Amino acid sequence: MHAKPIPLRLTGEELERAWAGAQHEGRSASNFIRMIHNMGMEQYAKHGRIVLGHNDTGTATAAEQR
Repeated sequence: MHAKPIPLRLTGEELERAWAGAQHEGRSASNFIRMIHNMGMEQYAKHGRIVLGHNDTGTATAAEQR
């Protein structure tokens, strides 16, 4: 177990979306990002792999993501 925090680097567009999402949810930016992370981890556990939508920058095809 590592006790160090994990730094997160976001692009300018990703950061703007995070701030907007946090404001919309009435959360701090760090809490919003933590909740998004937890949602993603739930999906990862469900699918056993990373599954993204149209913003996917990976190499998996849509059929592979299903």
